[in-house]
Amino acid sequence: MRDSGRYWPSVEKALPSPAVIILFDKQTNRVCTGLANGTISDFTLSGDYNSINHNRDILAHVDRITGLLWIRELKLIISTSKDQTASWFSDENGQQLGSFNVEAAGTCLQFDVATNCLFVGDANGRITLLSFAKSRDLSSYELIRQLHGHTKSVTSMCWDGVTSRLISSSADNSVILWDIGGGKGTAFELQGHKSTVTSAKWWHKPIISTTTASSGDDANSSRSAAANVATYVISTGLDGLVFFWLIDGECAHGRRVRRQETPNWAESDVCQLCSAPFFWNIKKMWTDMLVGVRQHHCRRCGKAVCEKCSLNRSIYPVMGFEREVRMCNECFKAISGEDLTSLAHYFDARHPIVRQHLLGDLNFMLTIGKNKEVKVWDLKSFL
Repeated sequence: MRDSGRYWPSVEKALPSPAVIILFDKQTNRVCTGLANGTISDFTLSGDYNSINHNRDILAHVDRITGLLWIRELKLIISTSKDQTASWFSDENGQQLGSFNVEAAGTCLQFDVATNCLFVGDANGRITLLSFAKSRDLSSYELIRQLHGHTKSVTSMCWDGVTSRLISSSADNSVILWDIGGGKGTAFELQGHKSTVTSAKWWHKPIISTTTASSGDDANSSRSAAANVATYVISTGLDGLVFFWLIDGECAHGRRVRRQETPNWAESDVCQLCSAPFFWNIKKMWTDMLVGVRQHHCRRCGKAVCEKCSLNRSIYPVMGFEREVRMCNECFKAISGEDLTSLAHYFDARHPIVRQHLLGDLNFMLTIGKNKEVKVWDLKSFL
């Protein structure tokens, strides 16, 4: 901002192709841009921000860059693209060290420096884990596994290095929490959005709890504040909603959160409650002289059931269902005595959000909408 109180560019640089992703490192004033033509352009800003020097161009891909990371600790630049590849380059000389062929267009990246593990999200909903731990020069990798959970394109990922957990958002309207460090393959779904979830971020919310300390000789009591942290996932979507999902901490009733995995859907030719044949089970239909029915699934137990045996709808927060979902008759009766208190809250940002940036230390959140609006949110109201 100038003395007049107005903003205008201190420096301007023309690019050969539209910039898709921009990374800025405050310590070194480095600017890395991923372009629509597949090129990575590297710049350095001067200390007064009045000039910009072009360092190099890296011809990384042949199509639009969709993910870009700069790993300072390893002197590494990693990118993925719509050309179905993920590539990594030396930050010292710009030379390509290796690449991986993704089964679909790459959409986003995350990297864990502690374990040298790369996460690649793609347009088919898969997340691929690659490890560089056994490679001294980072030229080779080991394919660890693929995470299958989303049914549409992965739109964003966010890694928590402290707890070794990954969250991913998708065009299938869902957010999934992957407990990588637990070693059990646990995954928790968070279902609440009505449209594509464009971003999901970790937010460690500081909690100030007050306790009263008293002395036997002194009637006056003193209050001491003990700092604590509750872990949330903040997700945003094209529906304009901003969700705050409680992951670690205490719910409204003071109980610790214990989330449960959603069950796999069962495969069956008949309803697993009343044995009515589904419409493709011709033999059973002929034997019982019944008309086949459509198959549904209970979201709590995963059983394959008919419409008659799954007439009820309910929320089920411990499995991440903050909107009413189908329940079989048995599960609906079983949850009648359970605590169905919501483990999330949300507000309407009143614009379809395509990007989210969280400044956790300042408790600010920036959202960018398809309606060309940029909004800054003060998260202190949630403290």
